Amino acid sequence: MSAPLPSRRSGSVYAPGFIPKFHLVLHRSPGVPLPDVVRAVRRVTRFAEAEALARMWDAHHKGSAVVTTTYLERAEFLADLLAQGGLRVSLEAVHR
Repeated sequence: MSAPLPSRRSGSVYAPGFIPKFHLVLHRSPGVPLPDVVRAVRRVTRFAEAEALARMWDAHHKGSAVVTTTYLERAEFLADLLAQGGLRVSLEAVHR
């Protein structure tokens, strides 16, 4: 039996076969027009317009909104695509 693989987070160890999840968080992006935020979210996530609008309004009014929850590599990829559009994003680990 193989030993658990260490995670990328502060030396903690996950059980074999466990894939940690991360929230992709959209932050309020001053200077970026709101329609551009919606277009970027739709382009990257393929959300319907209503879903992208909901994420944009949450980020606008509350300061941040979880766009999606996925594994680390995909979350990093999506974050890079959104950042290329001038949006502020971050990743947060989902704790079990």
